[in-house]
Amino acid sequence: MYKLTDHVDIEIIAGQQLSAIPRVLIYDVEILLTASNSIKEIEHEILTTNGSDKGWLFTENNDTFRFNADDHLLTSVYFGYSELEKEPHHKLDLVTNAKKIVGIPKLIYPLSFDLEPFDTGTVYPPATSC
Repeated sequence: MYKLTDHVDIEIIAGQQLSAIPRVLIYDVEILLTASNSIKEIEHEILTTNGSDKGWLFTENNDTFRFNADDHLLTSVYFGYSELEKEPHHKLDLVTNAKKIVGIPKLIYPLSFDLEPFDTGTVYPPATSC
């Protein structure tokens, strides 16, 4: 068993993989992995799955994991990342040295949850008014 947060447990179903094409949204610094092909399909996915989402009206910059409501398998992933820091504090070593597991995450308990964005350690300068 693994943890997405202190209160959200997942397991890895070995041998299964997502059947989605990764999409990089070029109008922003975001990566979205989903089988949806339109905004309408993405909205439907959010309404019919369990997990975390970006927050009210997408104003919060949260990362997202969505799980199928029937079998609890991962259906989509969304990450926002810092435009200022592509490799935060050399944490890319953690990814490149991680043990590869071929499988798909499954939510242990079907629930919706909050998921804070990945901490890049980036400190943004204060906004200035015009």
